[in-house]
Amino acid sequence: MLTSDPNLLLDELLDASIAEFDVPRDVYERAVARYQALGNWLADHWGDDPEDGLVYPQGSIRLGTMVAPITEGAEYDVDLVCRRDIAKESTTQQELKADVGGGVAAFVASGPEGDPRQSEGKRCWTLGYPGEPFHMDILPAFRTSRRRRTGSC
Repeated sequence: MLTSDPNLLLDELLDASIAEFDVPRDVYERAVARYQALGNWLADHWGDDPEDGLVYPQGSIRLGTMVAPITEGAEYDVDLVCRRDIAKESTTQQELKADVGGGVAAFVASGPEGDPRQSEGKRCWTLGYPGEPFHMDILPAFRTSRRRRTGSC
């Protein structure tokens, strides 16, 4: 339907432009399924504590602001945190990264759906999925100390 109202025309133009930047629903759902599979596998891999190996999104995917890559051939970047439930004082950052990398490598070796490939970055591990328009960067992290509330507010 054609309209001569300039405000409606602008709204339609902006809606169409914004849609070009949105992550397609099927891509988003596959990315979420992939990181949930990783998180579930790592939680079993590291033991009885469901908090250990917790994988959760951070950055634009968590905020719902992830947009299409600007350059042709680039991938959606899914940023994740893998939280280990170990005392910060008991290990180094290098050891933590190696520990998480070992868990991710074991996940890859288990033959998960999507046939991911692991690579190492300076501070994180990356899982690439052949044929998928996204990759997942997995940042190792320690659990922050839990503070107890005392008194009442």
